[in-house]
Amino acid sequence: MNLLFYGNCQVEAASYALQARNPSLNCEYAGNSNRVPKFDPERSEQLMQEADLIVTQPITNMERDDNHEALRARFGDRVIFMPYIFVAGLHSLSLAGPTHRKLALKNLIGGEIILKTLRAQGLQRTVATYKTGRIDFAHSQRFEETLGEMRRRETVSKCEIRISNEIEERYRDSRVMLTHNHPNPDILNIIAGKISAYLDLPYDPLTPEEVQDYSRIILPVFETIVTPWCKEELGLRYPYDLQWFFRGRDLIRKLAETFEID
Repeated sequence: MNLLFYGNCQVEAASYALQARNPSLNCEYAGNSNRVPKFDPERSEQLMQEADLIVTQPITNMERDDNHEALRARFGDRVIFMPYIFVAGLHSLSLAGPTHRKLALKNLIGGEIILKTLRAQGLQRTVATYKTGRIDFAHSQRFEETLGEMRRRETVSKCEIRISNEIEERYRDSRVMLTHNHPNPDILNIIAGKISAYLDLPYDPLTPEEVQDYSRIILPVFETIVTPWCKEELGLRYPYDLQWFFRGRDLIRKLAETFEID
């Protein structure tokens, strides 16, 4: 059976998990934007034509040729959707990708809150305010809004594979998101299991002891910070990051440098 996994790194990781448990499958991956690996529209089109099943994420930008309605119209039940997983609020700050000396605001989830404080208080007072937990990161609000939006998109796009309920059930007990858009291996195991069930195939979750396979479903962390106040506000039952102050201070300093705030 030929499967095409078409999407971002979340989809790619799900393909690795499924392939590891079902080696007889032929799983190909293609990126759906130039921000992810293996982005090649001509190759993607050819793989779509050849695939018995396309596993992808719904694109709601209707100007794109590969939006979810267009793919449904073209491929019918040969395409199934899993969501784009984006959950903010489970970290006070979350870095979207590696950074160098300067830090672009768009790369720091929660950065708008820090920037507002920097402009009002300056660098040194902002660091002091952060240290004492007096910056309101709106953890609960951001979590509820982004999870609600993900659930809405799962519904609108009629995703066959959904994960919002599992995230809501588990987020207090375990670190379900490594970053705002990189789920941990437990979530990817659940997704792979649901795809396997859809295909009537067996699936046992990959474990850390299976180093080679498990390592392929561990997505990059970059820099994410769970502060004591994030843990308190959300009622998290796992530890806050011991280096939360030093790591957060470094990000605050980089953001201040970007916007030339002393």
